[in-house]
Amino acid sequence: MIRILALSVFLAAGSASAQAPFAAPQPAAQASAAPSTADLAARASAVEPQTPTPKQALIRRWNFLEAAAKNDDYFGAESAMVDDLNLLISQNPASLEAAQERFLAASLEEREGLHEQAMVDLLHLLYEFPNADVSMQAQSMFQDIAKKRLPGRYKGAVANISQASSGLSADDRLATLIHLLVQNFGAELYGPIRGEIRGFMARFPDYSGMDRVQWDLVNLDESEGNSRAALLEAQEFLALYPRSALAEKAQFELGSLYARLGLYQKAVGAYQAFTAAYPQSPDSVSALSQIAAIFAEHLDQYEMAVKTDEMIVAQVSQGRPAAEALYQEAGLYDCRFLFFSCKLDDPAKALSVYQRIVNTGNLDFLDRKEAERVRSRINDLSKSAAKAQAPSQTAPAASAGAGGQ
Repeated sequence: MIRILALSVFLAAGSASAQAPFAAPQPAAQASAAPSTADLAARASAVEPQTPTPKQALIRRWNFLEAAAKNDDYFGAESAMVDDLNLLISQNPASLEAAQERFLAASLEEREGLHEQAMVDLLHLLYEFPNADVSMQAQSMFQDIAKKRLPGRYKGAVANISQASSGLSADDRLATLIHLLVQNFGAELYGPIRGEIRGFMARFPDYSGMDRVQWDLVNLDESEGNSRAALLEAQEFLALYPRSALAEKAQFELGSLYARLGLYQKAVGAYQAFTAAYPQSPDSVSALSQIAAIFAEHLDQYEMAVKTDEMIVAQVSQGRPAAEALYQEAGLYDCRFLFFSCKLDDPAKALSVYQRIVNTGNLDFLDRKEAERVRSRINDLSKSAAKAQAPSQTAPAASAGAGGQ
């Protein structure tokens, strides 16, 4: 029994010794475990914030839009891409990147059929970034679109306006662009030019020549035939820049705009305000001429028209304005001659005024047909007056016949 017990102990010890080298591996330490998805997200958020920095957002948005513009999946989404590009431009408008962004926007606008907006955007690029890498492409694209989309009469203007100078500051260059656009393409590119002006005003509120930009807006609305908007802009101009060198023009233009809108009493008031504020202006006589014409042709105030014509002659005794004033005044008395439905039918006064035209040397300032009419009416009225004043020959002849019997 003792041997059996000892043998059992020996065998048990041997078995334990034999199994020791093949013991089951221990679990790996926690630090070497594979990271979970939550761990990865936590680590990423620790390195980079969930919202990109403004600079990162600009770069990412540009990279995406540049690729999207070439992706057929987004054909038909040009307007949305242009909106995004305009957002990029507005965030950093003076950067060289804005030149690339504006060029891509113009390309998308042209693809969408917005040819007028594309042309203005390309010109903006050329004037703000004349030395940009894409400037030559922009110039070529502008001229190509203009050739296809603008009437042939704009050929010279297209060639001139696309030659931007780099000698001025960016705001001066863009103000020059606005002026040239209004002068040359106001009727054809009205909407995009108006947007360009408003964008300039928002971006450069302290620009020293803003009065000229505001005046360009008045002229733009007039070129479109939008007299109500032009009237608003002209009134706003005078409210903002009463001491501007252009205020004189603006005040005169108010009269023209009121007359164009059929607001004749207000037109007279505006012209009278002009002559009162600028009595020495070369346009003072023109304002009086407009007042006289409104009185005669639209308000049926013929005596006021005559009074205004005499004011013109008193101010400028000789010359085209004086000749025209006397010519109109004579017509007011000579109802069978001129076009007004006048109520001052007085042949004697008409003859007197016609003769003043000749005696003051103003006949030479009328055009040929007007001068011929004056001579003809002087002749006709003189004959009529002489005939009216001559004693009747019928009565004496009858008396002589009776005495002979």
